Amino acid sequence: MPVATRSVVLPVPLELFMTRSVLQAAVRAESDAERAASERAQLENAARQRDAEAAQTNHAVGQLGQALEEMANGNLEFRLSESFGSALDELRVNFNNSVDKLHSALKSIGGNAFSIDAGAREISGAANDLARRTEQQAASIEQTAAALDEISTTVNDSTKRAEEAGSLVAKTCENAERSG
Repeated sequence: MPVATRSVVLPVPLELFMTRSVLQAAVRAESDAERAASERAQLENAARQRDAEAAQTNHAVGQLGQALEEMANGNLEFRLSESFGSALDELRVNFNNSVDKLHSALKSIGGNAFSIDAGAREISGAANDLARRTEQQAASIEQTAAALDEISTTVNDSTKRAEEAGSLVAKTCENAERSG
């Protein structure tokens, strides 16, 4: 037995309406898919940009850490030569300028310390020379005082002998006048 198939014939306006609805739904679905793909791409792009900025920041922090460690070890010749990227490169330039100024200041202080040391050595030498000359003069004065003491003793002895001689002469003159 043959199966009868029925075909539904819709009026043309209804068929156009359904076709239009299907087409609009398809356009909407395609538009939604494009919007979702665009949003996904924007989110992925933003994530890549954040990752790149984070990597740049981590690199800059690592380089600054190494530079500060070099400074702490007394190396003022170390400079950050590798660029940090546009957003952070000013930090690198400022660090290098700061180290240059610190190096220059310490060099100047070292020069001044050398000059002060040389001046102090000169003053010390002059003070030692003055002390030596003072000791020599004190010894000379002591010798002069001893000589004057000796002269004074000699003069006193001579004065006593002269007085004794004067007394003897006076006695002798007296005895001579008495005798005759």
